[in-house]
Amino acid sequence: MTPRLISRRKFVSLSSLAAITVFSAPSLSLAESILNCNNEPTKSLDLLIDEYLESQLSIEGIAIDESIACSVYDLVQKKYFVNLLEDIPLQCASMVKPLVALAFFHKAKYEDMTYGYASQEMMQRMIIQSDNEATNWLLSRIGGPQETDQLLRTYYGDILKNFSIVEYIPTSAKKSGRTYKNKASAADYRRILTALWEDHLPYSRELLELMALPGAADRIDFGIPEATVYNKTGSTGHLCGDMGIVTGQNEQGVNYAYSFVMIIESPQLHKKDYGAWITRRAEVIRDVSRLVHGEVIKMRLDS
Repeated sequence: MTPRLISRRKFVSLSSLAAITVFSAPSLSLAESILNCNNEPTKSLDLLIDEYLESQLSIEGIAIDESIACSVYDLVQKKYFVNLLEDIPLQCASMVKPLVALAFFHKAKYEDMTYGYASQEMMQRMIIQSDNEATNWLLSRIGGPQETDQLLRTYYGDILKNFSIVEYIPTSAKKSGRTYKNKASAADYRRILTALWEDHLPYSRELLELMALPGAADRIDFGIPEATVYNKTGSTGHLCGDMGIVTGQNEQGVNYAYSFVMIIESPQLHKKDYGAWITRRAEVIRDVSRLVHGEVIKMRLDS
């Protein structure tokens, strides 16, 4: 059975999760107080996220059988803000695309791969537009999913520890975007984002610049003012996620930078209700992202 990833403290067991569902839905004022976080400054960020997720469970913003992983890491002070069972492999969906980019850029820098006009166009389509055909084009140039997987294990195994790339992304009208077998953990995304930020990967600046451009279904940066966001979303009938870096300055001019990864995976295939399901989970990720950003700003104001 897939482990529940909603919380390390409050949602300890399935029985405790079930008990929560009998509670009445929280009032709007409660939800607002959790998101604003201004009246409870002593609570840790992961506890605030726990409370928000509990409120969403009560009003069906998330479901009892869904796995939720979240990682928030301070790239300046090199410490965790949130580590919510980040080592569990979950579906990649389109969040596999920065991994594909890393493999291609490795071959471009260290082997005989050419990063020319055609591959630059495909890279832009893959990252900015989340184009699946462009992704498969790049995968084929690397040598296919298995060759890509092996390359990443060989050269970046210290960063990518819980991943597997085993298939191309289906592109037919009926199956477009439904990649279920490729997997990675929130920790894998957190480590690759850190390495990108510290310029330890081939073409780090190039990939970050692409991830900073506006793309489809942005979630992390929704409602975050005056910040630069580098991100890549992922969506299937089973999964809604986003991974990225948020950076900027607080009111005192102090710089901040942190990585944010959140993944919601359902054991159910949401086909007929896909639009409503993915929209609601995207809203949950946006709410948590805003919560995290507000708390990080407060931490920097207090520092």
